[in-house]
Amino acid sequence: MRVMEFLFGPVLVAWRNRVLLRRLGGREIAAKTRATLLGGLWLVIAPLFMLGVYSFVFTQIFSARWQSPEGAAGDPPLMIFAGMAVFGLFAECLGRAAGLVLENPTYVKKVVFPLEILPWAALIGASVAAGVSLALLLGAEILLHGLPPPASLLLPLPFLPVALFILGFSWVLASLGVFLRDLKQAMAIVVSALAFAAPVFYPMDAVPASFRPWLYLNPVTLGVEELRQLLFWGAVPDWPAYLEYLALGWLSAMLGLWWFRRTRKGFADVL
Repeated sequence: MRVMEFLFGPVLVAWRNRVLLRRLGGREIAAKTRATLLGGLWLVIAPLFMLGVYSFVFTQIFSARWQSPEGAAGDPPLMIFAGMAVFGLFAECLGRAAGLVLENPTYVKKVVFPLEILPWAALIGASVAAGVSLALLLGAEILLHGLPPPASLLLPLPFLPVALFILGFSWVLASLGVFLRDLKQAMAIVVSALAFAAPVFYPMDAVPASFRPWLYLNPVTLGVEELRQLLFWGAVPDWPAYLEYLALGWLSAMLGLWWFRRTRKGFADVL
C-alpha cells in the first residue's frame, strides 16, 4: 500500500481532494482578474501584446533563424511565442512555489487540510494563461500559414512532462520556503536565468554542439522543442526521448511529494 501511495501519490492527492482542488483552482483563476477593469480580457491582451513585441524585435532588430529538418524556414515570432507558452507555465509556478505555504498559514493549523494540493491549485491557475497563449498561437499559425499539420493534435503532450516537473519542484520549494524565507527572492533570479538556459529565444541549432546536452538539463527544453516540432514541422515526438522525459518528470513529482510530506510536520513550529 505504501509503495502504491509513493508511486501514484502525485495523482492520488489531486483525485482524493478533487472537490476542494476545484474550488482552489477556481480561486487561483479568479485572482488573476479580480479588481481589474478588463477582467478576463487581460489573459488575451497580455500574450497578444508580447506576440507583437516578438514580431517587431525578431524581424526588425534580430535575425534569429529556425529551420525544419527539411530546411524550411520558420517564423521567428511564432517560434519564440511557442517557447514562451511552455516556459511561461513553468516560470509562473516556480516563481510562486516557495511562498505557497507561507501565503496560507491558516491552512497549516488545520490538521485535516491537505496542504499537498496547493501546488496543484497553482498549476491549474497558471494552466489557464498557458491555454490562452496556446490558442492564440494556433490562431496566428492558421492566419499566417494555414491549417497546422495533423501532428498538432498531439499538442498537449509537450506540456505533460513539464507539469510533472512543476509539481515535483513546487512541493520541494514550498517546503523549503517555510524554513528559508529568502528562497522566494532567489527563485526569481533562478527562473530568469532558466529562460536563457533553454532554447526559448533562440534555435537549438545556434548552440554549439558541445553545449547542447547541458541545455537538456533544463526541464523545459524538450517541451519547447517538441511543441515546435508538432505545430510547425508536423513531426511526431521522438518517442524514446519523450518517454524518458515523462518518466523523469514522474520521478520528480513522486520525490517532491515524498519530501513535502516528510517535512510538513515542522511547518506549524516555524509559522
